[in-house]
Amino acid sequence: MFRTASFSLVAVLMAVGTVPQEAQAGHRCCRSYCVQYCPKEVTCYRRVCHTEWKEVTVTEYRCRYETKMVEKVVTVPRRVVETQTRQYTRTVCKPVWETVKRTCHYVEYVPVKETRKVVVDCGHWEVQKCCDPCGRVVCRRVWVSKPVEKEVTCVRYKPVQRTREIETRVCRFKTETQTVSYKVPVCRVVYEEKKVKVPVTRRIVEPVQVTRKVPVTKVEWVPYKTTVMVPVRVPCCH
Repeated sequence: MFRTASFSLVAVLMAVGTVPQEAQAGHRCCRSYCVQYCPKEVTCYRRVCHTEWKEVTVTEYRCRYETKMVEKVVTVPRRVVETQTRQYTRTVCKPVWETVKRTCHYVEYVPVKETRKVVVDCGHWEVQKCCDPCGRVVCRRVWVSKPVEKEVTCVRYKPVQRTREIETRVCRFKTETQTVSYKVPVCRVVYEEKKVKVPVTRRIVEPVQVTRKVPVTKVEWVPYKTTVMVPVRVPCCH
């Protein structure tokens, strides 16, 4: 078991280049060795990505519209106006004038004389003296009333009912039946076939070559140096 471990350690030291010559030659060595870690500079590689723009030609499909005039046969309605004679019966009222006698009642006012008794004031003005609140003598005129009864003649109009005959014209209506003819316009629709030009739009798809720039990612391995600790077998000092 000790021998197997010694051979494994020798293989590791041979890989790093630190095995003694007597061990590499396969000679038996009775000296004791110790393992120490020493710094060593090695070269490593790291991954660096960068983007570049690359021109690529692609095919695109674009649409365009084309309009053409095409003849088509369509059914078109046309309006035709005709005149027709129609009849209808109507009832009319015809005025008829007549002269008739009528009795008219009216009121006539007749004057009538009457005697009435009225009271008339036949007074007069007198001058009287009196004192005002300040103690001064003031003269003022005062009406002295003297009622006197008198008979007067007056005229009164008395209404009297009277009657007389007068001639007047009276209108009455007589119904009659009449037949009237009249012309009316009548419209009817006639369908006709007609050639017309109508626009027809068609879509056309065409391929087009287009050059565009697309991003391309490139990977590059960049070397760099670093220091690692490697085990080294050295003789032990007792």
